[in-house]
Amino acid sequence: MDLGDTADITGVLAAAINAQTGTTYTVVAGDKGKLVTLSNGSSVAVTQPQATGSFTTGYSVTLANKGAGVVTITPTTSTIDGQSSVVLNQYESITLVSDGTNYSSSRGKMGLSLTTTGSSGAASLTGTVLNIPQYSGGGGNGDWLSTLLNTEVSITTTATATISKQHVCSGTSYTVTLPAASGNGGKFLALRITATGLITVDGNGSETIDGALTRVMWAGESCMLYCDGSNWFKTAGKTIPMICVMYRNTDSINSVNGAITNAGINTTTVDNTGLMANTGSNKMTIKRAGYYIHAGKLVMSNSSTIIGNAQVLVQNASTIVAAGIASLLSSSNGFFTISTAPALLAAAADDITINYIHDAAGGSTAPVIIGGAAYTSLSLTEVPTW
Repeated sequence: MDLGDTADITGVLAAAINAQTGTTYTVVAGDKGKLVTLSNGSSVAVTQPQATGSFTTGYSVTLANKGAGVVTITPTTSTIDGQSSVVLNQYESITLVSDGTNYSSSRGKMGLSLTTTGSSGAASLTGTVLNIPQYSGGGGNGDWLSTLLNTEVSITTTATATISKQHVCSGTSYTVTLPAASGNGGKFLALRITATGLITVDGNGSETIDGALTRVMWAGESCMLYCDGSNWFKTAGKTIPMICVMYRNTDSINSVNGAITNAGINTTTVDNTGLMANTGSNKMTIKRAGYYIHAGKLVMSNSSTIIGNAQVLVQNASTIVAAGIASLLSSSNGFFTISTAPALLAAAADDITINYIHDAAGGSTAPVIIGGAAYTSLSLTEVPTW
């Protein structure tokens, strides 16, 4: 201790107090070892001289804010714990110790103000401000139940999705490519579809989405995709089955002996995608590969024997890839119904038709194919698998 210091009878140093009530104060060499109190209802600016000369190694001073006004301590040239200034709120205090270049501090009651930053990483303390990064790990900025901190990324044409973002895909038909899986392990992205066409979601290069290179989505569907660093997996979302129902609206005699005759479905009852029914060509076209439940009904009338087969035919271009067949042999007059209802595995662009194959053997004549929604018709319902 300095020779000029005094102690009470217990040997404890009696701290000298320098009470300040103004809005500015410059610490002086004589404040060494003292408690400088600052009390004002307005902000107080305190200047702490450079940590050299009279304020060199071993110099210390304690400052305490007793007033309602904020006290800002700013050293000349030197720093306090690496900072250019320190703020004291009411009833907070700080002891500054010089090392001959800068000041270190020992703090009494201190209040912290919390802020969040938009990036990931470690929290940091700047003066009395604790910066806490927003979480941006696997799920993006914020948890799944929180309001999005970032506006949805709008996609209207061919594009690459952004990791850790929610996307809305509008417009018509195009491809959205996923980011490269490498380096994105543990992260998510999401897509929701409002487009009037089909959106093809494509893994980057040979990367897959639940084992497939691409996935096709349409309006109203959504998906949340998780990346394991190599491929992508759907963890949540909504898939809407594609459904199409068509029928022939008029009666017709159009069968040819031994030939496949299209029953001529030309009216749409249901086409929830607006993309499958082709009334001009009397067929349905598969838009998304997968399993489909189909039911075909062919109603015919004749005054003599009817011999033949009804079939639901699946063609890709001119190649027949599948057929559900039901045979009919009748010598009675009246109406005859042939129904088929097997499941089928179809590829995108496959065409589905209902047909009749007439057999003229035994005097059978070409029957009338009866039109109407309750008679000659075909329905197709997708079995969702993704």
